[in-house]
Amino acid sequence: MGMITRVYFVRHAQPNHLWEDDRSRPLSDEGKEDSKEIRRFFRNLSIDAFYCSPYKRSIDTIADAAQFFHKDIVTDERLRERENGPAGNSQSMFMKRWSDKDFHEEGGESIHMV
Repeated sequence: MGMITRVYFVRHAQPNHLWEDDRSRPLSDEGKEDSKEIRRFFRNLSIDAFYCSPYKRSIDTIADAAQFFHKDIVTDERLRERENGPAGNSQSMFMKRWSDKDFHEEGGESIHMV
């Protein structure tokens, strides 16, 4: 019988929404506290690797757990956020994107494109 691979997906903790640059956006103080829960959740599991988007908030969310397991964090561009257009992430843009999965702003990506 073959070996089973288990993959755990973790959504990044709460970012500092006042930070302008998406890729370098850090975690909020609450997000930093919440990231400690990731280590607590995984502490009794066998973790072989940590993969992550290149976004600072994602790296910071799993950094404590990776350090606990003495593992490097491997970043992969394919795990990045969807590209927004100039309208950003307003509630009305969320509604448009999810009601029409082919809709995208100029310079942005639709749900189907992702």
